[in-house]
Amino acid sequence: MSTTVPIGKHRSLFLVILLGGLTLGIYPFYWMYQTTKELTEHTQSYLLSPGWSIFFTIITFGLYSLYWWYKMNELLMEAQYEAGYSYIKDNKFLLILLAFFGLAWVNRALLQSELNQLWQVNKEKRQDKTKFEEDDQWTDF
Repeated sequence: MSTTVPIGKHRSLFLVILLGGLTLGIYPFYWMYQTTKELTEHTQSYLLSPGWSIFFTIITFGLYSLYWWYKMNELLMEAQYEAGYSYIKDNKFLLILLAFFGLAWVNRALLQSELNQLWQVNKEKRQDKTKFEEDDQWTDF
């Protein structure tokens, strides 16, 4: 993985859930925008647009979000594969089922938890690579 690949923001699961309720549903749109942007930039797979995802979710009264959860899980799995995960969870249908029954707040917690782990793994790999590159600069003549 290149050191130029962006790493997303680590977010508190508690705040992601709490702000969804306290802001009367506005924060989930902000969270949707930010996580879509971070994950698409990280994977360099621009199948989902953050702005269009919110727009389509609003005009379809939430039906588009079912597709969004499916695609976000695919992007997450792609990023986990690139990070070298030995076991990758496929939660696509769980996320769709929970969203269908109005439990999108659980989805946000699940996805954010996986993203936090991914960002931590990538951050550690980046630090290891940087340390290796610094050590590699010294040569004996």
